[in-house]
Amino acid sequence: MIITATDSSTGTNAPFTGARAYFITVAQPTITIPTVLPGGTVSTAYSQTLAATGGTAPYSYTSTGTLPTGLALVGDMLVGTPSAGGTFNFTIVARDSTSGTGSPYSGSQAYSVTIGQTAQTISFPALANAPLSASPLSLSATASSGLTVAFGSSTTTVCTVSGTALTLLQTGTCTITASQAGDAGYTAAAPVSRSFTVTPSALVLTTNGATGTTVGASYSQTNTASGGVAPYSYALNAGAFPPGVTLAPATGIASGTPTIAGTFSYRLQVTDSQGAPVTVNGSIVTTTIAKGNQTVAFTSSAPSPSVGSASYTLSATATSGLAVTFLRDGASTGCVLSGNIVTFPAAGTCVINASQAGDSNWNAATQAQQSFVISNASAIGSSVSFSPATLGAGTSGTMTIAFTNANAFASPQFSLSLHSNSAIMTRVPGSGGTCVGWNSGVPSASQVDFSSLSIPTSGCTITLPYQGTNPGTASFNIDGFTPAGYPATAAATSNTVTVLPTVTSLSPASAQVSATVEINGTGFSTTPANNIVRFGATTVTVTAATATKLTVTAPATGSGAVAVTVAVNGQTSIGAVNFTFLDPPIAANK
Repeated sequence: MIITATDSSTGTNAPFTGARAYFITVAQPTITIPTVLPGGTVSTAYSQTLAATGGTAPYSYTSTGTLPTGLALVGDMLVGTPSAGGTFNFTIVARDSTSGTGSPYSGSQAYSVTIGQTAQTISFPALANAPLSASPLSLSATASSGLTVAFGSSTTTVCTVSGTALTLLQTGTCTITASQAGDAGYTAAAPVSRSFTVTPSALVLTTNGATGTTVGASYSQTNTASGGVAPYSYALNAGAFPPGVTLAPATGIASGTPTIAGTFSYRLQVTDSQGAPVTVNGSIVTTTIAKGNQTVAFTSSAPSPSVGSASYTLSATATSGLAVTFLRDGASTGCVLSGNIVTFPAAGTCVINASQAGDSNWNAATQAQQSFVISNASAIGSSVSFSPATLGAGTSGTMTIAFTNANAFASPQFSLSLHSNSAIMTRVPGSGGTCVGWNSGVPSASQVDFSSLSIPTSGCTITLPYQGTNPGTASFNIDGFTPAGYPATAAATSNTVTVLPTVTSLSPASAQVSATVEINGTGFSTTPANNIVRFGATTVTVTAATATKLTVTAPATGSGAVAVTVAVNGQTSIGAVNFTFLDPPIAANK
């Protein structure tokens, strides 16, 4: 800048002046604020003035970084109540009110302020003694910080804690500790413990109504003890249980299966396990047992019989245990019931009813029914045969009657007759076969009567020995028969039996032509003319005859050995017997 000075002279050229140029440098003001701020404490009011100097007032203030939680910059004041502890770093900037070039002017200061945690205490009132029946209890304690207090039990066999709920488990000393662990603003509080005595609850016996109050049902009546000291022991104090019901001393449950209908009253008592046991009575229980409902069921399986099958034995039971009675239904056919035995004389549908009428303790049962069809039996098969089919007179063979039975049971008894030709065959003593229990009679030489025959399921046979008497042919016949309730069995005829005469020897066995020869054997006719004798192909004349010997004259011609046969009644002898012709003697020369 230029400064001009003018004096006060007068006159020529007056006044006089002089001028000089000057250069002035104006420095920027330095604005300062306090360099240090004190620390604080959580929940304690904090107030500090940030008075700026060096500039033109008034000043404005701003901050960067993180102010302590709970504090705020208000004008030139840092004020508030810290709510969290820790070290906070921030910068305060102050600006003045200068105007013009380069204004306003400012100054800043960085700070590090530590906010300390606040100590806290717990208020936990003493706990009064409490009975077990008071469980659960509610715990309450407060911390000066306002933070939530936690609880824990150091006697977990006596009491346990969940949240603020205190559960009492048994009598004894219960110790509970209240604690508060602190947070960012508060240090952990010193724990506070309180102890009290858990006393037994008053012993109470609660009786409940009964279920299953019917004969044969499952009866249950519960009695529950509470208070006192477990375990408990239950006993009958007065009255009587319904018959069939008993008490479980350890549980107090009266249970069982009632067997008698009627009204019954009883009262229980319970004793606890305190050092000096306490006994209390329950209320009187009165229960009415009604008649039971019973059912009847067959235990025997229905058969599949045929007429004449083995009898069927009925069996059935009632759930009451009472005896069951059996009746033949009116619609039943084909069977006969006697007691519990069913027989099957005819085909039909057998229907049997089982019932139980009940008594003073049981209602009558619903009738059970069993039915089955009785089918016709299969006919008994029969056949008759003789072996051997050919035999010599005087020798024996066997007549066999064979029976078959396709049913699953033995047949009823029946009778039949056997017929034979007594002129050809003669019965000899003895009998055999597999049929048993039968009887026989012989009304004539040609007939045998059988009675009391019953054919088993495997079938059976009857054998009789017969001897060939006279040459000829014959057969055996059995009559038809019909066992009771069975189809008829037709008559049967055996194979044809042939009886032959036999030649056993000749006397002499060798001779000249026209010699008299005796033939020994069996089955000869006593009438000489009825015996046809051949020497080879030559028929000779019988001069005398008995049943076992023939007298004949040898042929007038012949030579060598020839077979001798005898035919009677058209049957030719068996047996190879030869006659040898002898040459006549030769006359000597004279």
